[in-house]
Amino acid sequence: MAIQFATPAMPQTNFSWSSPDPFAMRTAPAAPQAPPAASSSRRRTGSRLSSQSPTNDDTSNGFKFVTATRPEEFKDPELMRTVRSHVMFGVVEGRQRVTPRAKKSTAAPLGASTRGESSSSSTGLGQKRTPTLTRFDSAADSNPENPQIMAREEALDIFQRYRVPRSTASLPGSTPRSDQGTDADSPESQRSSMVKRPKRGFVATPPAAPLVEQQHPEQMLVQPPQGGRVWLNPLFDSAFQMIGPFAAFAPPAPSNPFSPHDPFLALPQPSSNIDMPAVKYYCHLYFGTRGMARAWLPQMIQSRESFLSTLAIATSHQDAMAGKPAPTTLTTMVQTEVAHLLHEAFNERWYRIKDTTIMTVVQLLCSELVNSGPARLVAHERGLRQLVLERGGLDRLGLQGELAGVATAMVYSSAIFREGQPDPLFAEYAASVRSASVYRDPDGDVRQTTTPAVVVVPESPLFCPRTRFATLERSRRCDARTLELVGKMKELVDLAEASALEQGNSNGSGSGSGGDSWATEAWSKERGILDYLRTLPPAESLPLPPTTDVERQARWRYEACRLAALLHAESLVDRRPLSSLPAEAVSKSTTTPASERSTGEPPEAAVSLERLIEAVRRSDCGFAECWGDMTGLLYWITLVGGAAARGGGGGGGGGGNDDDDYDDDDDAAMRRQRRWLTALNVRCAIVLAFEHQSAVVVSLRRMQKSMVTRG
Repeated sequence: MAIQFATPAMPQTNFSWSSPDPFAMRTAPAAPQAPPAASSSRRRTGSRLSSQSPTNDDTSNGFKFVTATRPEEFKDPELMRTVRSHVMFGVVEGRQRVTPRAKKSTAAPLGASTRGESSSSSTGLGQKRTPTLTRFDSAADSNPENPQIMAREEALDIFQRYRVPRSTASLPGSTPRSDQGTDADSPESQRSSMVKRPKRGFVATPPAAPLVEQQHPEQMLVQPPQGGRVWLNPLFDSAFQMIGPFAAFAPPAPSNPFSPHDPFLALPQPSSNIDMPAVKYYCHLYFGTRGMARAWLPQMIQSRESFLSTLAIATSHQDAMAGKPAPTTLTTMVQTEVAHLLHEAFNERWYRIKDTTIMTVVQLLCSELVNSGPARLVAHERGLRQLVLERGGLDRLGLQGELAGVATAMVYSSAIFREGQPDPLFAEYAASVRSASVYRDPDGDVRQTTTPAVVVVPESPLFCPRTRFATLERSRRCDARTLELVGKMKELVDLAEASALEQGNSNGSGSGSGGDSWATEAWSKERGILDYLRTLPPAESLPLPPTTDVERQARWRYEACRLAALLHAESLVDRRPLSSLPAEAVSKSTTTPASERSTGEPPEAAVSLERLIEAVRRSDCGFAECWGDMTGLLYWITLVGGAAARGGGGGGGGGGNDDDDYDDDDDAAMRRQRRWLTALNVRCAIVLAFEHQSAVVVSLRRMQKSMVTRG
C-alpha cells in the first residue's frame, strides 16, 4: 500500500476577477484529487475579502484583479503572497523557451489526510513514500490540468529551476548554489556557467595589445566636472555636435508680465537676444573642470558681474572658433553689461576690492585677449594692478591662491601676445612661483618616473620638471617623432634661457673671453638644433600613410608641433620677434615661382599661420578636451602662434598704434588667425590653471624671458 502525505488544508481566499495561481503554468500528471480535509482551519486574517471564484477558467496567467473594501486589506499576507507569486512566475514563464520535461508520477490514489494522519491503499504493496503538496486555489478547482496535489519531485524541480539566488553568479570553478536537479537549459545553470568579468583594477593589459589601445587611468591630466561634461543635458550635447553650438538651442520665448492684461499686444514686448542656456552650456562644455568647482566656481556665482564675465569668455571663444574677424553682437552685449556692473561696483571701496570684483576684471581680461589690441590690454593690466594694490598685494587675495595665480597668468599671456614686458607686480609674484614638489622625480631616481604613481604633468618644451618626459612617454596620443621633437625644443629653450641670463650677467660685470667662448658654443648648438628641425619632414611626406583615425590625428599633432617648433626656434636663434616670421613667410610664398610652390614647403622652411591652424584643427581637439594629456604641448603651440599672429601694428608696453583690433595694419585673415589662436590659448590656460597653476605660471615666465620683445 502506498503511503503518501499531504500538506494541511490551508484554503486560500479567492477573489473576484482573479486569474489562476502561478503554479498553473506547470502542469502535473493527472491524478485523483483529494478533497480538503475537514480539520483544516482557515487562516485568520484581519481583512474581509471577496471569496467568489470567477465563472470562467483563466489559465493564461493574464491580469489579476484584486478587490477590497478598505485600503489596509491590500496588506493581507496571503494576498501579498499570491500577487508576488503571480508576478514572479509570469516573468519566469516569459523567459522560458523550452517546455520542461513532464515527469510521470507513480503515485497511487490518495485519500484525505491531515497533519499526523496517514491512509493506506487497498493493494497492500509497499511503495516508496512520496510527500506531496496540496493546492487550494481557483485554478485547482476550475482547471483539471492542474491537480490539487503536486508531487514532491515536481515542486522541487520548480523551486530549483526558478529560484532567485541571494548573490551574483559564482566565479568559474566554484560550486553552484543549487547543485541538484538543475537542467542545463535553465536560466540558473546558464548564469552559473557564464564567466564573470573581473574588475578593471585586477586585469592586466595584455603585452601584445597595441599602444594606442592601452588605457592609462593615471594619465588624466585635468579632471572633468562632477558627473562629466555632458551632465547638463545629453540631448543638448548630441545636437551641439551635430548642428552647431547655438543652433542646438531654441530661442527663448519672451516673458511679458503684462500679457494677461494686454491681449492685443499694444504694450512694448520685451525681447532678449541672449540665449542664456546655450551660453552656460557652452561655457560648461569648453571650460568646466573639477578643479574650478572647488573654490573658483562657488565664489564666481556670488555676484552678477563675475558670472556674466565668465559668459563673456564663452561668447568670445565661440566667435573666434567660428572665424569671426570681430566680436559679434552677443559678445558686445555681454561685455557692455559687465562694464556697467563694474562701474557700479567701483563706487564703493569695500565692494571694489572684493574677490568677486577682482575676479570679474581678470575674466574680462581673458575675453579682451581675444577681442582687443595692445592698447586696451595694457589699460586692463593697469586697472587690475590698481585693484590688487588697493587690496594689499597678490598675497592678500583669496580663493586659496587661485585668484592670484590666474591673474598672473593672464597678465603674462597679455604681455606675450603684445610682445611686451609684464607689470613688475605680477613679474615679482611669478618669480616666486616654483614647480610643485609632486612634479619632480621621486628620490631623484629617473627610473621611478615610469610608475603609475607619478603625478601627470602638462609637459612641454617650456615646462619639464623631471629629467625626462614621463607623461608624454606614457601617453597614447604622442608618437616617437613628436617626443623626439619636443626633446630637441626643450634643449633649445634651455640654451636660450641660459644665454639670456649669461648676457645679462656679462652686461653687468663686463664681457670676458670665457663668456664669449661659451656664447659661441651655445650659439653653435642652437644653430644645430634649428637645422635639425628644418630637416624634419611634414606630415604629408611621412612614410606609411595612416590607416586609422588615431594615427591620422597623431600625425596632425606632430605637424602642429613641428610648425610651432620652427617658429619658436627661428625666433630664439636669430633673435627676432615672433610676429616678424609669418610676414616673411607670406612674402616669400608670394614671390616664389609656382613651380617651386608646388613642391610643398616655401623656401627656407618658412611657416604660415594658416597651416599651423589647419594642423591643430585636424588633430584631436574636440569639444571635451584639449589634446588630453598633451594639453601642455597645445598650450605652448598656441602661445607661439598667438605671439606670431600679432602683426606689425602696435608696440609693446603700451606704445605704438592705439587701434584695438589692428584695423590699419592687419588684414581680415590675420585678425581671424590671431583671434583663433588666442582663444584656444585662453581655453588651455583656464583648463590647466586650477589643477596645474605652478606649471602654467612657470611656462609663461620662461616663454616671456626667452622671447624677443618689441620696444
